[in-house]
Amino acid sequence: MAEYFGVDFDIAYDYMIEYTLYTNVTRGLKVILPGGDVLDGEVKSYGAPVNQGKDVAVLKVEGKHLPTLPLGDSDNVQNQDDIWVIGYPAAAESDYLSPDSSLVSSMNAGHVSATSKKTEQGSPVIQIDAAATHGNSGGPVINKRGEMIGLLTFRGGTVNRQEVQRFNFVVPVNTVKEFVKQAGADQGQGSIDTLFREGLTLYWGGYYKDALAKFEAVERLYPGHSEIKRFITDSQQKSWQSKILWSTYKTAFLIFDGVALLLIIGLLVFTFACKPKQQTKAASADGPPVASADLNGDGKVHLQDVLLALQQQQQQTDDSKKKESP
Repeated sequence: MAEYFGVDFDIAYDYMIEYTLYTNVTRGLKVILPGGDVLDGEVKSYGAPVNQGKDVAVLKVEGKHLPTLPLGDSDNVQNQDDIWVIGYPAAAESDYLSPDSSLVSSMNAGHVSATSKKTEQGSPVIQIDAAATHGNSGGPVINKRGEMIGLLTFRGGTVNRQEVQRFNFVVPVNTVKEFVKQAGADQGQGSIDTLFREGLTLYWGGYYKDALAKFEAVERLYPGHSEIKRFITDSQQKSWQSKILWSTYKTAFLIFDGVALLLIIGLLVFTFACKPKQQTKAASADGPPVASADLNGDGKVHLQDVLLALQQQQQQTDDSKKKESP
C-alpha cells in the first residue's frame, strides 16, 4: 500500500489500523510450489530494481527433496538458440478453468533474438522472441539441455498502447549466480533430481518398466512433485511395449559365458595333456620298452643318441636270436 500510494510505510500502517478493521499489519512471504505446497519464504539476497537489469531475488524455503533446475552458462548462449519460457502468464487465466489449473505452468517455445543488449545502467540482458506477458516475470528460461539460462524480467515497449509480443528480456543466469553466491546457496542437485532425470532418460528411450521404478521412487521421496503422477500413469499404460535393458540379461549372460569358458578350458586340457599320454602308452604297448633318449648323459638328445639307441635295439635283437637257437 505504501509503495502503491507513494507514502511512508509507517503512515500507511497507521492509516490502515485507524480506518480499517485490521488490528495488526505485518509483512509476510509465502512461496507456493507447483504441487500446491505453501511454504514460508525468506529473502536472502536481491538485486537492483527492474530498470537496472538485476531484477533477481534469492529466497530460502524449508523443505526436503524439492526438485530443482540446473543453472547453465549464459556466456555460451548464441543467437537463435532454442529456448523455452516457463511461467504463469495472466493471459492464460480464465474463469472457465478450474482453480487447480492456476498451479499448472505454461511453457512457450522461442529463440534467442539478441545476446549483447544492456540496460541504461550497463547490466547485460538477453532478448528472446518467446511469447510472454504479465505473470511470466521471474519465470525461468531454459535451453534444450534443460538448464536455466536466465529469468524473465521485462518486456519491450507498447505500440499505440498495445502490448507487442515476442520482444521480451531476460536476466542472464550468470547474473543470477552472483546473488546465489551472496546467499551462500549450493548449486548442486539432490537425489530426487538424479532419479527423475534417470527416469526421463529411460522413459524417452522406451524402457517404461524401468522408468516406472524411478518415478515411483521420486514419488516416495516427494509426493508433491507436479509432474510425477502423469509420468507414472503413462509408464504404467505403456509397460506392455517396454524394451528390456541389457542389465536385465547381464546375470544370465555372465553365467552362460562362465560355463562356456570352463568347457573351453576343459577341452584344451584334454587336447594338450591327456591325448599325448594316451599315445605314449599305446606306443609302449606295441613295441619293446624304450630307454631314455639321452644315452650319453649330457642332458640333450642328439643324432649320436639316436644311433646309440638303434645299436642297443639291434644288440637286443641279436641276443634274443642266440637264445632261441639250439
